[in-house]
Amino acid sequence: TTTLLLLLNTLLYFHYWNHRIPPSSVCKNYNKMCIHHEWWRGFTGATAHFEPLHIGFNMMSLNTLGRELEGGGIFGSVVFLVYNVAFVVMTSLVMMGMVFGRLQWIEYQILRTRDEVLRQQLEERQTRLRETSTVGYSAVLFAWMVISTLERNQPTCPIPFFSDVCFS
Repeated sequence: TTTLLLLLNTLLYFHYWNHRIPPSSVCKNYNKMCIHHEWWRGFTGATAHFEPLHIGFNMMSLNTLGRELEGGGIFGSVVFLVYNVAFVVMTSLVMMGMVFGRLQWIEYQILRTRDEVLRQQLEERQTRLRETSTVGYSAVLFAWMVISTLERNQPTCPIPFFSDVCFS
């Protein structure tokens, strides 16, 4: 499964590069996903990369985490694949939920203000937020990093040289 995911992400990267596909046509975007119901963007946005460093670091992380967490045998691979698909769905839902929450908070601020300049700034912020786009496998990788950290037997120290923030 790790190899399959590495190949899928890398092949899509080269496909998008060779065909000059713009990120806006495959990205995760609140308006396109929630208003226009283009739910498929959850998958295309997660597997899309448009910069060499982005694909490089994401695939190095996927390789390391995948080899650690996938386990042996066909059963481990199938379970790992199912979890990856589930994480793509869950991270997309969390992202859309966070954007929705921020939009609602801004709307609340707009309704409470009487200052026209502030109202216009808040409305512009809403527009930008609705059009903000993301691509990449990073959210899924961060979910796997949390799982990897929680499954370790030894304490984890996220900040080197600060043993006070280590946890088990």
